[in-house]
Amino acid sequence: MQTDYPFFLHVIRRAVSALPEVQERLCHGTPAFYAGNKIFARIQDDYESIAVYTKKKDFWLKKDPTIYFTTSHFDGYDYVLIALASADPDELNKVLLEGWFARATKRAVNEYEHLRHGSD
Repeated sequence: MQTDYPFFLHVIRRAVSALPEVQERLCHGTPAFYAGNKIFARIQDDYESIAVYTKKKDFWLKKDPTIYFTTSHFDGYDYVLIALASADPDELNKVLLEGWFARATKRAVNEYEHLRHGSD
């Protein structure tokens, strides 16, 4: 199955665009997304997958190995690879948000919570 890379890049950009302190920069020649100075997601060189930071790597790997996987390069790192062609856009958004939360500053998280819940 071939990935519709422009579609998924749009989905990814839309998912992270409203998150405080997110920046998109090239990392090793592909789009990467940063929470402040910390990378939380990067399109892989194959343009078929994205690596996303997660503290729940084992959960995602067990959930669906046809979508969530790893390689020896990521052994020992808190990143899960996601096959874009098989990924559900809503679930991809969830993993991206999880990655952002894990890497964002307290200030950014507080700003996000304030924007999401208003000034109750």
